[in-house]
Amino acid sequence: MAKKRLLICLILLLVLGFLSALGYWVYFQGTPDALDFWTCLYRTMMIMTTVNEPFQNYDLPPAMQQYTAVVLLTGMGLVIYAVSTFAAQVIESGLEDRFKGRRIRKMIERLHGHLIVAGAGKTGEVIIGELNRRGEPFVIIEIDQDRVEELRSKLQQPVVQGDATDDDVLREAGIDRASGIFAALPGDQENLFVVISVNELNPEVKIVARSIDPRTDEKLRRAGAGVVIAPTTIGADRMVSAMIRPKVVTFMDRLLRDPESTSRIEEVEIGAASELDGVTISEADLGARTQLLVLALQHPGEHLACNPAASEKLTAGTLLVVLGDVSHFPKLHQLAAARSPGVVPRG
Repeated sequence: MAKKRLLICLILLLVLGFLSALGYWVYFQGTPDALDFWTCLYRTMMIMTTVNEPFQNYDLPPAMQQYTAVVLLTGMGLVIYAVSTFAAQVIESGLEDRFKGRRIRKMIERLHGHLIVAGAGKTGEVIIGELNRRGEPFVIIEIDQDRVEELRSKLQQPVVQGDATDDDVLREAGIDRASGIFAALPGDQENLFVVISVNELNPEVKIVARSIDPRTDEKLRRAGAGVVIAPTTIGADRMVSAMIRPKVVTFMDRLLRDPESTSRIEEVEIGAASELDGVTISEADLGARTQLLVLALQHPGEHLACNPAASEKLTAGTLLVVLGDVSHFPKLHQLAAARSPGVVPRG
């Protein structure tokens, strides 16, 4: 609103200056001291800004003196209004940024076990969209001011402006309480610095890093990245699959990328003394209780087994991979949540 008022005021100043200069130019055309239009415009601006009264050496008639007084008062009023509006905008902007920063810090302080997206470029944008659809709590770190403002206007999630390779910025994003971070900066070197910093600040955080050069993959893993994703390699594999197995690719795209679809693949770890601890897949009856399909499971220390038998027993630490609507995932997490001994589950 302040910007609009300032713009209107500047336009009025220009219009007033032009019309006032035109009036002086018309008057002086009938006198021996004929002045060109640009000289009249220059002297009019001097009057409006109260720098000087450039026509004081001319014997102006009373009508032109009154005309000059009107130009002076009107111009001075508009200039004062423009300056005060600009000052108000600067002050309001500073206060708004200050309150916005405080609000973002409070939002982050309330988060525990959240995710962090380092970099909101093309890769980061896809990550942000998927996390937002899944309702996951997350914090975004982005260095570009315009991009930060754009994200803050579109999302409810906190956005921290700064360099994700900076330890202080990572702390501001709550790295000490986060469960995972996506290193999605444009360059491999930047992502490597993020991985090293995160591993020092919180070794328990799961790190998924983006890699451009395949030669960097091993360095990222040695630095502490649990998973390294190479978009180029994945893109090439997908192109081959699209040619050979087009229906499978379409199905997986719907599961993983289609923003209109709510079907997703989820994983959950069975907690100790949970409702699923110690029962078989058949006894758990997840199809009826959660409308989810069990795709695979992994017992502690073993490899992931696809299409497990109904007689397979679930124990604490077993990882379940399921397929279904995201609205049913909370029920599965509730069933798999660890409980203290003696706690009776709710129906």
